[in-house]
Amino acid sequence: MRIAAKATEQLILESSLRIREPIFLERCSISNGEIHVHVNFRRGAHFHCQNCGSELTEVHDTVVKIWRHMDFMGRKCYVHMRTPRIDCYSCGISRWTPPWASGRSHFTELFESEVVALSKVMPVNPLGRFVDEHDTRLWRIIRRHAERRGVKHQRELSQ
Repeated sequence: MRIAAKATEQLILESSLRIREPIFLERCSISNGEIHVHVNFRRGAHFHCQNCGSELTEVHDTVVKIWRHMDFMGRKCYVHMRTPRIDCYSCGISRWTPPWASGRSHFTELFESEVVALSKVMPVNPLGRFVDEHDTRLWRIIRRHAERRGVKHQRELSQ
């Protein structure tokens, strides 16, 4: 029964993070009451260039990045990945962005979506306490999403 529960948890995480080959869920751990999800990619993997779409790429180097994901089972959740910089034969070297990432943010898209949705029904300061993040970081998320929607004034954010 424990094996089935572990497989289900893995499927939920893979689905919420949109993990597909060549990346894979390497391991999960719980440390200090937090869940740490470690994602990696297969040796020799080729990633599509996010500038031109070409698959003629090589991994140039990697940098370990960490994103805050939405809470899972009442615990903070962090995603760790050796994120590749790719060398595209057409575009040159660029950082590949995983499917869960929201641009250069240190939060996943799901976490940011949750913050934006909750900001419509509660003030940002208590929201910061609720998700255990500083309200300044949350305001950055809210403003970025508002700019994407073309909202220009603060009062329009709640609509």
